[in-house]
Amino acid sequence: MLKRIVDITTYLLEEAAMPFAQISILEGRSKEMKTDLIREVTKAIGRALNAPEESVRVVIYEVPKSDWGIGGNTVESLGR
Repeated sequence: MLKRIVDITTYLLEEAAMPFAQISILEGRSKEMKTDLIREVTKAIGRALNAPEESVRVVIYEVPKSDWGIGGNTVESLGR
């Protein structure tokens, strides 16, 4: 029973408490740019939350320009 409590506590401290960032960007960035973004966001979260970088998770969602709206218009229609 005690081992189970220790296992659950360890999980909560090490796994469930991991910082998780979700970033939406317009499509078209290079693989290198996205790699740099992941690295820099990971560093920033680690510093801000005093969390080990190995525990930080980052997910990038690339949104098509036809699916991103600004002021009632798609980015695609705005020519951006």
